[in-house]
Amino acid sequence: MSLIFVLVVAGASSQKIEGVFNYKATYNLTYQIDSTDENSKKSETMLLYIGDRLSRFSSLGTAVGDSLTETVDKSNKNMAEFSRIRSMTPKTQFNYKIFKHYNGNQLEFVEKVFKDKIKYKQDLKLQNWQIIPKTDTVSGYPVQKATTSYAGRDYIAWFTPEIPIPDGPYKFNGLPGLILRISDLEDDYNFELIGFQKLQKPVSIILDYSKYKFVDKKDFLKLKSNFDRNPLKAMNNAGIKIGWSKEDEMQAKREFAEKFKKENNPLEKN
Repeated sequence: MSLIFVLVVAGASSQKIEGVFNYKATYNLTYQIDSTDENSKKSETMLLYIGDRLSRFSSLGTAVGDSLTETVDKSNKNMAEFSRIRSMTPKTQFNYKIFKHYNGNQLEFVEKVFKDKIKYKQDLKLQNWQIIPKTDTVSGYPVQKATTSYAGRDYIAWFTPEIPIPDGPYKFNGLPGLILRISDLEDDYNFELIGFQKLQKPVSIILDYSKYKFVDKKDFLKLKSNFDRNPLKAMNNAGIKIGWSKEDEMQAKREFAEKFKKENNPLEKN
């Protein structure tokens, strides 16, 4: 069955951009969330949808959640329906969506942080690549090696000219072929292709740029850090009352603080 994404993302105007995704690349991401604990390694399935003018990268959980949400009757406020959808959505640590606009040479990073619908823009060409005359095989494709540095990490990538799409997982792009594997030298973050297909039924997209707010990347990171550090404060500021006892609230604050302390190894260090 073909999924139709109706994606609500950010912008200053109400203009809608319609397009089609013709290919889907599926990656397995392994990552170490706590730099001091090798046992904190986890993995998630990530999806890259590719069209002629645009690509969309997100976790599987975010993609499924977006698609299921669009099947809900917006006039139906039945919490049981939302609970059903939540139970069908794979869990994810990554709630963002990344859109690469090939023609406009821009990248958009979109995320809803609690009730704040925000995004920031960057130039599409974020990496300076050095292509190395070394070859290998990944997922059955012949690949060539390339290296780059980005946001405080040094990376080794393997791309295939057999798929002449200058894209890849996360924000990585700009090589003369699809990136099939990329990892930093510490192996804290490792994306590896586990599937590539031309879609029999292209996936339609509608991007609505009316409800999200543009912010500077530094402001986005500050807002997200504040929420991750103390979600209860964000809820209180939004007028949401949980009804916990003082003891339960203090315990929750301690648990959030401990969780925040352990999640100390972001992909982008700076």
